Amino acid sequence: MKKRTWILTTLTIFTLALTGCQTSSQTSSGSEITEEKAKSIALADAGVEESELTNIRIEKDVDDGVSVYDVDFYAGNKEYDYEIDAATGNIRSQDSDIEDDFLNAQDSASSSTDGTDLISEDEASKIVLAKVEGASEQNLRISLDRDDGQDIYEGEIRYNGQEYEFELNAKTGDILEWSQEREDN
Repeated sequence: MKKRTWILTTLTIFTLALTGCQTSSQTSSGSEITEEKAKSIALADAGVEESELTNIRIEKDVDDGVSVYDVDFYAGNKEYDYEIDAATGNIRSQDSDIEDDFLNAQDSASSSTDGTDLISEDEASKIVLAKVEGASEQNLRISLDRDDGQDIYEGEIRYNGQEYEFELNAKTGDILEWSQEREDN
C-alpha cells in the first residue's frame, strides 16, 4: 500500500511539473510584437518619419502586470513618449511636448507682453477639439494660465473613455503638451 501511494504521488508531481513547464513555455513563446513594430506604431501615430528622428529609445517594461514597450523619441522641437502593449500593439498612452529650449527661443522672439496678442479661448478650444474627432465643448475644460512666464491655455478633454490633457501656447496656438490615456473608472 505504501509503495502504491508513493508511485501515485510521484506520478502526480511529475505530471504537474510537466504541465507547468508546458504552460510556461506557451505563455512566453512569443506572440508579442517586436521593438521594430512598436517603433513603427509610435512613429505612424505621431506622423513622424524615421528620417526626422534626432534620437530614439525603446525599452521593454512591465506596467500594471502588462508587458509594454516604452518608446521615447525626438523629432524637430518635440519629444514624444509612447507606451505600447507588447502583446497587442495597442497604444496604452502617449504624450508629446515642445522642448524648453524651443519655448525660450519662441518667448525671446515675441516682443509683446501686454496680452493683447493672445488667441481667444474659443480659438484655443477649436485647436484642441480638432485633435479628438467627435468631441465637443461639453467634453472640454480649458483655462488661461501663466506658467514660467508664458501665457498658456491648459485643460482636458474627456471623451469616449479617454482623457486628453493639454497645454497650448496662448500666443501662437502651438500645442506644447498633449497626453492621452484611458479614463479611470
